[in-house]
Amino acid sequence: MLKIHKNFILSFLTAFFFFTSLSFFLLLPKFIHKLGGSKGEIGLIMGAPGFMSAILIPLTGIIAEKLGRKRIAIIGTSGTSIVSLLYLAIHSLNVKLFLVLRLLQGVFFSFSFVTCASFAGNFSPPNRKSEFLGYFGIAVLSPTMIGPWLGEKIIEHSFKIMFITSSALGAIAVLIAFFLVENDVQNENFPAKDHFSKLLIDLKYPLALSFILGCVFSTTFYFLPIYSMEKGIKKIGSFYTIYTLTAISIRLALGALSQRINFHRKTAALFFLISVSLVLIARMDSYLTIWVSAIIYGIGEGLAYPSINGEILNRTPPHLINTATGFYIGAFNVGTLVAPIVFGHFSQFHTFKTAFLLTSLLPILGIFILTLDSRSSIGQK
Repeated sequence: MLKIHKNFILSFLTAFFFFTSLSFFLLLPKFIHKLGGSKGEIGLIMGAPGFMSAILIPLTGIIAEKLGRKRIAIIGTSGTSIVSLLYLAIHSLNVKLFLVLRLLQGVFFSFSFVTCASFAGNFSPPNRKSEFLGYFGIAVLSPTMIGPWLGEKIIEHSFKIMFITSSALGAIAVLIAFFLVENDVQNENFPAKDHFSKLLIDLKYPLALSFILGCVFSTTFYFLPIYSMEKGIKKIGSFYTIYTLTAISIRLALGALSQRINFHRKTAALFFLISVSLVLIARMDSYLTIWVSAIIYGIGEGLAYPSINGEILNRTPPHLINTATGFYIGAFNVGTLVAPIVFGHFSQFHTFKTAFLLTSLLPILGIFILTLDSRSSIGQK
């Protein structure tokens, strides 16, 4: 019988409550819009955390080596809980204050996510890391179903209650993180500069795919609530619910099988599905279109994320897995930084429909990158 280490379970639970706390902020564009924020300001504010996480995520491994991963996880979850409460001080559009709070969320996101993913990666069963990291990803995905759905019900009464609820869930994550066992963590020295550079070169194509996933995720999840309002669809929580249920179901049903299929062909097909879903979002005119796009996106992104993550781990020496995990998450978050800012300003002068159609070309670029990676892999054999 397979024995799962308690650190894997605790990291799963910590991540679940941490991401549930953060998932309420997928509705932050509605709060900014209510205060009179423009599309460009929404893009800037929503993309701000990506700026800090893009810088800090690759460095979190070094910081954790000095202070300990458990301590960093506790700092990250505590900070997230406190910042959620600070939003109660916002009563009018103050872009500078929004940016400060979002940058702080980026800092604490980096600390929490990387340390939880590091614990999960370290204590996944041997030879099944890709599969179990897919399961760990459910802790990241499932809050996407809970937060927007519950948040929409809460903000019918007050945004303040939403921020308080977010803070309380972050506090639960802090309590669980206290039970992580630091001494059981496998010691890994941070790589020398030449190993650091070589790892980046070896992983350049998968990291580019992660960047594309980050771009698509952030533009879709940050701007869909506003775009749906323009289309006369007031509540969009069903998209997040259906997407999340689809992604979780497909991982549970095909997680073990997925890692046995050729990486390049499988991921190319998944990126094509993501592109199709974005085209449907651009042309949405009813709840049915939204639900279909959510299912297609859930299948594509639900398997693509762990597929790329697993491929990176397969190409990485065991003593550099934590560093590679930081690179992977970092590339994703660079995408979440760049894309909303570009998307927001582009949609200031063009329609959301046009912006989403252009975004649908990014996964097609990903298919081209997969072709280059496949040829590169063949050339190295």
